[in-house]
Amino acid sequence: EGPKGLAVRQLKWYVSWVQTVVRQVGLYLLSAWILEGSRP
Repeated sequence: EGPKGLAVRQLKWYVSWVQTVVRQVGLYLLSAWILEGSRP
């Protein structure tokens, strides 16, 4: 495995990490927005 393979693996790890963070933040914002909107 050369440096290119290592870079690809790091990129995949980074992308999966970003997706996880985006999902967490998205769920948080969505739930906060729903709670705000459901108040009388």
